[in-house]
Amino acid sequence: MADKIGDRSATKTRAHADNFWVVSLRALRRDAAAMIGLAGLLLIILVTLLSPLLAPHDPLYQNYRARYEPPGGATYPFGTDDLGRDVLSRVLWGGRESLGVAALAIAIAMGGGVVVGLISGYYGGWRDVLIQRVTEVWLAFPGIIFLIVLVSILGTGLEKVMIAVGLTLIPGYGRLVRGAVLAARAQDYVLAARALGARDARIMFHHILPNILPPVIVFATLGLGSAILIVGGLSFIGLGVNPPAPEWGAMLLYARDKWRQAPWLSFYPGAAIFLTVLCVNLLGDGLRDALDPKLR
Repeated sequence: MADKIGDRSATKTRAHADNFWVVSLRALRRDAAAMIGLAGLLLIILVTLLSPLLAPHDPLYQNYRARYEPPGGATYPFGTDDLGRDVLSRVLWGGRESLGVAALAIAIAMGGGVVVGLISGYYGGWRDVLIQRVTEVWLAFPGIIFLIVLVSILGTGLEKVMIAVGLTLIPGYGRLVRGAVLAARAQDYVLAARALGARDARIMFHHILPNILPPVIVFATLGLGSAILIVGGLSFIGLGVNPPAPEWGAMLLYARDKWRQAPWLSFYPGAAIFLTVLCVNLLGDGLRDALDPKLR
């Protein structure tokens, strides 16, 4: 009987959550800036995913007869670098690296933060104290120094950078989830589920987690822009993607000493980072307004 009552309670909770998401989606659609950000971000993602088809040249091919070609030509719309490599092709392929690494890093951070935050906020006691003390020690290190240490230990490369950035961002997600869980665990639906004998794992993942997802989604969306900048920054200081692989931050590093002779080598990857982060921030702000009933 208790299981049936608990299932009915969970069904009502899911129905309420479904209605919330429908209302939030409608609110998001009415936000012009958020729709522009979403459309721009989807376009950037689509273009980078289709870069093998859209890129006019091999991003690694060196045509020494076309060194430092300025932008505007039919063959090289974005110009070429000192090795005769097509900048447009490298920007397109570089987006796959930058966006892919940043997205997977956010997935690692969100997954780890959700688990840590749920355990810390739901159980409290010595578990909460231990997790929070570890988190405080973790956050005591400046982020860039912690990243450099992790990359130095793990080594450079896409996978290593992804893991390093993801691990660095876990404490922020953990604290956000913990605060939301502390507020949610005292709600009537959680108390009712516990009184009916629901297991802790079921309460955390079937009752609490769906109701605390909105702030996590907003935080992850805005965090994607930060992750793109972090990945690009690591590549810019030589700790990211290994050359000659195209990546926006690595392209900026390569063009650092050539900005007087060939300013387009810095402009196009910099513009790609700027536009991507702008679209992510516009979408994130719109999601924050749409998912918070107080801001509608």
